[in-house]
Amino acid sequence: MAGIPRQLIKPRLMELDSAVLELEAAKEILADVFGIRLSEVDKMIWSRFEAGEMGSKFCIER
Repeated sequence: MAGIPRQLIKPRLMELDSAVLELEAAKEILADVFGIRLSEVDKMIWSRFEAGEMGSKFCIER
């Protein structure tokens, strides 16, 4: 990233950090609500995603 100004990199990293923090907070809330461990929340999310229940609602851009 030698030729890229830091001003262009920093906001994107902050966006990603914010999204990660929001996801972690949501997972903790789910764990509290359902009385389960965070690892079980991860399994629950992935099983729903793999089953296609969320595939039509979310688009993952590449």
